[in-house]
Amino acid sequence: MLKINQIRCEVGETFSIHHIAKKLRCSIRDIHSFEIDRESIDARGDDLHYSYSVYASIKNEDKYLKNRDVKKELKEVYILPTTTKSPIQRPIIVGFGPSGMY
Repeated sequence: MLKINQIRCEVGETFSIHHIAKKLRCSIRDIHSFEIDRESIDARGDDLHYSYSVYASIKNEDKYLKNRDVKKELKEVYILPTTTKSPIQRPIIVGFGPSGMY
């Protein structure tokens, strides 16, 4: 799986597989699947646009690693730890202050 950074999309435009194909200069048929990892807005200067980071599964991935915005990575999945014990006693709130309860 490849992580592709700095995919540009204009404001008002919907992100699609066409943007990935344009960034990699490949055919849409070569892209098997993709998932958006991060979406941010770039408001530097007068040009306002979105910048996306995407995980994508692509045919012949090694061919696209020459691009500096493309890296071979595994998507990290975070699993929340579960606890079987309940807390021994509840916290005691003494008062309120400028930073919350204490």
